[in-house]
Amino acid sequence: MLRLSALCAVLLLPRVSLCAGDDDYTAESFQADTIAHIEKDAADGDAQEQYHIGVLYLRGKAVEQNDKKAINWLTKAAEQGYAPAQVRLGTIYMGGYSVSPDRTKAEKWFLEAAKKGNVDAERSLGNLYGEAAGPGSSKKGAPAGLAKSHEWFEKAADQGDIESEYHLGDLAWAGWDGKPDRERARSWYTLAAKDGYAPAQYALAQLLFEDNAVGAAYKWFEKAAEQGWVPALPRVALMREEGRGASKDDGEAWKWWLKAAEANDAEAQYRVGYAYRRGALGQAKNPTEAVAWLKKAAASDERRAELELGLMYQLGEGTEKSDEEGERWIRKAAVQGFPEARRVLGLMYAEGKGGFSVDRVQACAWLGLATEGGDAPAKQAFDDLRGQLNARELAQVVTIMGRYRGVKSSR
Repeated sequence: MLRLSALCAVLLLPRVSLCAGDDDYTAESFQADTIAHIEKDAADGDAQEQYHIGVLYLRGKAVEQNDKKAINWLTKAAEQGYAPAQVRLGTIYMGGYSVSPDRTKAEKWFLEAAKKGNVDAERSLGNLYGEAAGPGSSKKGAPAGLAKSHEWFEKAADQGDIESEYHLGDLAWAGWDGKPDRERARSWYTLAAKDGYAPAQYALAQLLFEDNAVGAAYKWFEKAAEQGWVPALPRVALMREEGRGASKDDGEAWKWWLKAAEANDAEAQYRVGYAYRRGALGQAKNPTEAVAWLKKAAASDERRAELELGLMYQLGEGTEKSDEEGERWIRKAAVQGFPEARRVLGLMYAEGKGGFSVDRVQACAWLGLATEGGDAPAKQAFDDLRGQLNARELAQVVTIMGRYRGVKSSR
């Protein structure tokens, strides 16, 4: 279970925030309304003030943070029918924040608030039923869950809820009723995207990109990126670098790659590190910066970054020369299935470079794995080396390749 006080610092699922609300007290309001006054009104049965004091305990604002007191006051307000408190309690029980997750209680409170037309409750019910029909749910219950999810998202969308419009697009694209409908998805995404909802802008861009409408796709990717939607940042960067959907512009590509890297996108961190190492995208070569960014990407298992970093350690570029560190990173990328790293590792065994002793069996195995992974430069070296091995050595090669053959590279 998570502590409620920690939630202000994390991104929640698309639901009502536990840390803010349109009727929460602001810092200025404390000048006129003291905690003692709020607690007195709450104790006298004022549901709105019970909700307010509950939120204050939830946030640890002007009072010491206390989950138990927060839930107690929110429950009192909810039991009086105060919809904002009902929604917050539903969110708490749905997520298991400082309580054991309880879908039944979450559903109860959301339904109570939804009866009053509370749009946050309607959206939350859409999420609740959608999660129940998601991965790991029974096949029997999934269609019914998605139908109920769709029903509640529609109710919220009818009130103009942008987030629910986006979810309806997702359901249409996935085929919640067994019939994927891309046009319906596009319609819902467009509604939310035009209202500035970044996830919808990104989803619409993806759909358009798949339909080869790359110019329109770029427009929406860029809109989402301009709002800081992290998944959109590398898409815009790559499209500007390649000149797809927009003019090729290294400066713009670099700007977006850097933004994505600073947002902890591993591919972008690799791209920034690569640019600093090779002097690409208009950047001056800076091996020290290259190593720093490649380390960040490699920490997220970015295979290309692992290989690049390994090579820099072996050459002593931007860091102290270390055959041991070089081998560690190159081997890691190879074991994780990156074909180019497998070729490099194989050649190091074949040539006895980078601190390696010559080992033709290991060399042949890694070159063979690289060849199977589609690395064309490895094929000739593999064929040449294989022809030099005896039957016993070839059997060892087969064993080694079998050990790593099932590992595929994700990057």
